[in-house]
Amino acid sequence: MARGRRATFGSESEFREKWQDRLRPVLAPYSRFRPSNSQGIKLIERAFWFAAKEHEGQKRDEGSDYFTHPVAAAVKASRAGADAETIAATLLHDVTEDCAVPYSRLERRFGARVAKIVDLVSKPKLVAGRWVFSYEPGYSSAEDEYDRLKTAKLREERLDAF
Repeated sequence: MARGRRATFGSESEFREKWQDRLRPVLAPYSRFRPSNSQGIKLIERAFWFAAKEHEGQKRDEGSDYFTHPVAAAVKASRAGADAETIAATLLHDVTEDCAVPYSRLERRFGARVAKIVDLVSKPKLVAGRWVFSYEPGYSSAEDEYDRLKTAKLREERLDAF
């Protein structure tokens, strides 16, 4: 979980310089699997920089930058041959929970498929006695978090999304 105060960088160039080296390991395997897919590369880059900005200043419990977690997951997805939408969703998977980014914003910026994948791997919240997902009214990242529900239904939907 992301914790701590959010710090900001002095300039956009400092921010990009800090994270640029983390983008390469995400893009390199994808480019080997899909060398002519420039649209996919652009989608992954947009998701990378969006998530980096949203997680800016967040720290993991041990003090490292929180964004290293989504990046590590995206590198694994890329190495496994995942498509651009899946890699983008991997980069974005915590922004609804930890950064209060609404599902509708992800859908507008990255498309319905990316937003749906993010939602399927996001933790639902217990609101008024029922589990609510990020695309539903009443969801808020400020509410208490509960353990991820790993039901067969979610697993099936996740597999269908790929």
